Amino acid sequence: LRISSKEKAERQSMIENMTVPDATVIYAFQQKDPATSHELLVPRAFRPGAESKAANRDGVQLWLSKQLKKNITDVGVAIGDSSDMTFFSEADVANLFKEHQVFRHGVRIVVCVDDEDPDKGIFGKLGPGKRGKISAFVDSGGVGVESQKGSSMCTIS
Repeated sequence: LRISSKEKAERQSMIENMTVPDATVIYAFQQKDPATSHELLVPRAFRPGAESKAANRDGVQLWLSKQLKKNITDVGVAIGDSSDMTFFSEADVANLFKEHQVFRHGVRIVVCVDDEDPDKGIFGKLGPGKRGKISAFVDSGGVGVESQKGSSMCTIS
């Protein structure tokens, strides 16, 4: 398979826009397993101050589905100091991203899998965000970032 230099440059640009070393880290919890967190690097498109058109319900759910290898059907976030979760299914997600730093560093989010009903009171049941495996985009283009407790490796092929 031969890749043109133009396509190679486009792929490199996509890679740079997806993950950078200072990426925001969030902790994702499955609603049915609130004690277990998944540490994720947030792509630039969803970071505070850099939100793009991709910062919408479908874009976030697609990204989380790929990262967690689950069918993510809803996402809950705690806005401000609230302990109540705001679920994407009940909010104007574009305005949520404009008005709040939804994926600020260290935030804990809840994902609903396979159309489970959102539980607004789940926040108090969440475990702490834990250090461990960090995931980033891994696609057919050979992009990957992985970390295990302090050491990290980035591969681009």
